[in-house]
Amino acid sequence: MGSYDILAIGGGMAGLTAASEMASAGRKIGLVEPSPMFGGQIANVETVEGLEAPTPGLMLAMDAMQGCVGNGVDILPEEVNVVMSEGDAFHISTSQQTHSASVLILASGGRLKKLGIPGEAEFDGRGVSQCASCDGPIFQGEDVVVVGGGDAAGQEALVLAGFCRNVTLLTRSGLKADARYGERLAAANNIHHVDGVTAEEIVGGDTVSGLRIRRVDNGAPAEISCSGVFPFIGSEPNSGCVAELLKLEGGLVPTDEAFASAVPNLFAVGAVRKDYSGQIADAIEEGRRAAQSALSKF
Repeated sequence: MGSYDILAIGGGMAGLTAASEMASAGRKIGLVEPSPMFGGQIANVETVEGLEAPTPGLMLAMDAMQGCVGNGVDILPEEVNVVMSEGDAFHISTSQQTHSASVLILASGGRLKKLGIPGEAEFDGRGVSQCASCDGPIFQGEDVVVVGGGDAAGQEALVLAGFCRNVTLLTRSGLKADARYGERLAAANNIHHVDGVTAEEIVGGDTVSGLRIRRVDNGAPAEISCSGVFPFIGSEPNSGCVAELLKLEGGLVPTDEAFASAVPNLFAVGAVRKDYSGQIADAIEEGRRAAQSALSKF
């Protein structure tokens, strides 16, 4: 069993930033993250806005990871099952062992939602993807569909437009992406926005050949020929490990301005926290500020 001053759960930008900051202050820090791809969903982001200079997501994640290693953070490649509180300590049961810490930062982020329609699971990796920067080159010169109207969908559509012949952006109730994306989407000659529809079924043979849709207003069916479908309809918080410890709101952890939860010495940051803005730059800042809050407990 590993014993730490502070444990951070989650290797996204909020968790990496917090862990690095706390370790640089001389504390014994552990970072629990089962995925070998650190940075969380940032690895899918072509360019991160809101920083001093636009930066590729993968580069930002690599720099943050190197900061953790350089500052002596213990990287624990394990899946967290449940977090328990006993006395003045937290006990984190993982897929391999149990760790303890006096203070805990929950930065477990979120997972991309699925469409939940026929064909989605069947064609995963054979035309269905949730990473434009990873898989965009596979669809060079072909037609693809992006489902979703938020910032992530807008940015993924822009990335795909650099590879694909045509990108169809499907929304149910309008485009909700930030204006900076909306303007670029409107200016792209090969991005076509179709509003007022729902995705019904992904079809194909060995790979995807089309997406069946339906009009919201009159129920009229249609089919779009495409080689790829990229769902970006939001994310769900990874908060199951603290569900028995905290009262969650819609799966999210309520916190105060110092990122403290209702449980003493347990802090939450990023996409698992209620009132998180959804911006990567804010996740980094939350990690920094939560680190200071956690360090103040010693």
